[in-house]
Formats: sequence, structure tokens, C-alpha cells
Amino acid sequence: VVTDTLLRNWSAATVIIGNFLRQALVQAEDAAFLKGNGVGKPTGILDLSNTGAIRVDRATVTQISHSDLLIMLSKLSVESVGKAKWVAHQTTLPAIMGLKDEAGNLLYNAGDVTRGIQPSLLGLPISFTGKTAPLGTVGDLMLVDFSYYLIKDGSGPYLGASEHVHFTSNKTVFKIFELVDAKPWVTAPLTLEDGVTQVSPYVILK
Repeated sequence: VVTDTLLRNWSAATVIIGNFLRQALVQAEDAAFLKGNGVGKPTGILDLSNTGAIRVDRATVTQISHSDLLIMLSKLSVESVGKAKWVAHQTTLPAIMGLKDEAGNLLYNAGDVTRGIQPSLLGLPISFTGKTAPLGTVGDLMLVDFSYYLIKDGSGPYLGASEHVHFTSNKTVFKIFELVDAKPWVTAPLTLEDGVTQVSPYVILK
């Protein structure tokens, strides 16, 4: 909702508002792809109905350890190793940056933005987000191959404005919307040829 005074006195307002709304839509998509419940929105990787995900118990409550990472990696399907990435909540950053192996080597590599080298954890790229659960809760760290996450774009995005909703208050309503759906492709953990070991393209730390 924007005042008509602002719109009439700042010629760039409409463009700026449109840009903000498009950015907000992208952020909303990301949040839905990660934790959407499938009701009027995509089904996210973290949704409990995603029975294709493997959930790993952490070694120490509210902590992330080297052993947690190794177990998570062992639960990732081999075909996904070259495509998977870690997704971590922003609050895990201090813990992850301080992780070391038995020899005292840091497991986190900050990368080099100037050379296009991504930050990595155990050699796999990592992204930090504020859209999942904070440190110590389910999903604060995930290992995901997003090529096994299906997204279907529908129509839109559509950007519109109306002066009628708050006409007597001299305000204009802007809105943006689109049709999109998404869902994890794998609906159950994959069993290897040994008939016992199960792996998945989505591994979640509990």
C-alpha cells in the first residue's frame, strides 16, 4: 500500500516498487521451495510429507559436528555427489566455519568471490539462508541435489495496481502474483543393490 502523495511526487516510485515486489516474489519462491507445506504453495524439501528425504540424528543436541557431516554425506546418493549442495541457516555459520577434522584441518572453505569460487564444506558448495530453521532445529543443515526437485512455472508474474481499495484514503495498492508449483521428485529413499542401504538426494539434519 503506497500513498498517492508519494506516487505523484516521485516519478520513479512505480519502477522501484515493481522491482521490490519482484525481489520479494523470488524470496517467497525460495522459502516455499525449502519449507512449503504444499497447501496453496509448493511442497518444500523440509516438508514432513516429503518421505523421500533421509533425516539424520545429530551427534550432539543443538550442535553440528564433523561426524554429522560424514553421516549425511554417506546418506546422499552417489549420483548426486557432484551436483548436491549444502543449505544452512545463517545462525549455523559460526559453528560451520569452526568445524575441523581429526587432524585439525578446517572443513569450511570461504572461497573467493573475485575468482568465482563458491564457499564449500567438505568440498561441496554451501549456501546460507534465513529461510529455514535456526541452529539446533530440524533442517538447520541440509544436503540437497536440486536436480531432483521439480519446478513447474505457470503463468506470470503479474504486477498490478489499484486505486480503488483505499480510494478514500488516497492510497494505491500494488500486488504481484504468479502460478508456480514444485515438489521433491523422489518420494521414498532409494535402496542400493545390497538391499539394505538407503540413500536420497535430500538429506536433512534432525
